[in-house]
Amino acid sequence: MLALLDLDETLVDRRGAFDEWAAALVAEHELGVGSSAALGDLDTRFPRRDVFFEKVAERWNLGMPGTALWDDYRRAMPALTRPFAGVPAALQRLRLEGWRLFVVSNGKTDNQTGKLHRAGLAPLLDGWFISERVGHRKPTPEFYERVFAEMGGRPAEPVWLVGDNPVDDIEGGRLQGFSTVWVSHGRPWTGELAPPSAVRESTVAALRHLAAQR
Repeated sequence: MLALLDLDETLVDRRGAFDEWAAALVAEHELGVGSSAALGDLDTRFPRRDVFFEKVAERWNLGMPGTALWDDYRRAMPALTRPFAGVPAALQRLRLEGWRLFVVSNGKTDNQTGKLHRAGLAPLLDGWFISERVGHRKPTPEFYERVFAEMGGRPAEPVWLVGDNPVDDIEGGRLQGFSTVWVSHGRPWTGELAPPSAVRESTVAALRHLAAQR
């Protein structure tokens, strides 16, 4: 069986890494009280990194353009990124049970692959597809067309997608005909979208759900 796995906030704690990066930026530039929270708010409101760093450069005079700040961020984030507790062991179990595991992630190739290696997840996966290299972003059909083309064609086996984003992961996967597991992190499901195949509060619980499907 085949599992497509989101990376940020699914396999790894991107928010925790972001908070560490933001705290270091605030300290380095003496941005003042409330700046870490303001950066977190911008991070939530503008998930596209190019837009986020434009907003940061507009709000604070850091002596560098947003593009340069983004470069610094990409160099820093892999070292700050850690897998959620229990995820490596759960991935190893799935591999031993015969699952094929691929990461599907939006982002810059150097940043996302750096996270996979520094978090120790790369050896536990069969491969990964990052939007910059693929040339399309989730949840577009073109993204998955390229993914399956590189796999040699759409597999006949069942495909599961595990992710935390209701639109990019779950709705996009549903439209492709995948079974889906939403990692809720305690959030309620939005009633505006068709529900996922399963909801689990943590990634480890989601991966255990996959293990139960064989």
